[in-house]
Amino acid sequence: MYAQCPHCQTIFRVNTAHLNVAQGHVKCANCQHVFDASKNLIKEVPKENKKKTATAASVHQTATLTEDDLTDEDIADVVKNSKKSRLGTVIVWSIISVFLIGLLGLQYTWFMYPEVFLQNAQLRPVLVQGCELAGCQLPETRNLDAIHMQERIVQIHPESPDMLQVNATFVNDAPFPQPYPILELTFEDRHGKAIAQRRFTPKEYLNVDIKEEMQAGAIVHVRFDLIDMSYVIEGNSVMEGYRFEFL
Repeated sequence: MYAQCPHCQTIFRVNTAHLNVAQGHVKCANCQHVFDASKNLIKEVPKENKKKTATAASVHQTATLTEDDLTDEDIADVVKNSKKSRLGTVIVWSIISVFLIGLLGLQYTWFMYPEVFLQNAQLRPVLVQGCELAGCQLPETRNLDAIHMQERIVQIHPESPDMLQVNATFVNDAPFPQPYPILELTFEDRHGKAIAQRRFTPKEYLNVDIKEEMQAGAIVHVRFDLIDMSYVIEGNSVMEGYRFEFL
């Protein structure tokens, strides 16, 4: 079989022993170029080169390669370069693998725990800008622990002795907008047992059908009346305890 130097096009007669030396790399006897013979094999010598094979001038056109053509120094360089090439390939694929694993982890977190991204004060502005450019809308997220009641007053209504008037103020301390919560008011006896409970939707305690979210840092004032509450009224005051919760 034959191998052709890609640099000077000289054709060499090679055998399996040549290909087993230095991982198939050989040195051109004509131009001293080192190349991978296994990747430059040809089945037969072109006709014009066959005619020159019988002449002395054919030495540069068709040659026989011996193991001595590739020195120990050449072999060492080839092996060193081969090792560098393999090391570079390993590094590149390692970086790609780490990137893909990280991307997969981000996707898993987004689908399983989207609030990790949606409630992050640094990431949310980036997500909002990205959605504005893409024409999408971020899904709702809520953190009820970040909604705090600042004031609460439950007193007898000035116009009816069996009605209660409720005034309250709460604030959204979350660094992101979130839906208005459901407000639950519970009356308890002196032992802490619930004797009356009522839940109010945002439409009920705001007296308006609001569709927007509660902005970060928003302060919300609540006022509504409760009728037929005589069983928790004694004299001129509410005789039982009460508490608010956000749902």
